[in-house]
Amino acid sequence: MTCPRCGAHVNNSHGNCNNCGENAMQCPACRNINYEKIDPYQCKECGISRYCKGDLSLSLKEGVAI
Repeated sequence: MTCPRCGAHVNNSHGNCNNCGENAMQCPACRNINYEKIDPYQCKECGISRYCKGDLSLSLKEGVAI
């Protein structure tokens, strides 16, 4: 598990980072801790993922209805 604040590898069973003292089990965006699943793919509160990022862009044109 990596620390969301400093990026250091955390081996502590409680999830506390030895480098900065931050809890590595928390979401990097909203700081929520999911105690049911320690290292989730996606935060259940805000939806942020610490493993991937996606962008979506749409291009729309005005059309003529027949």
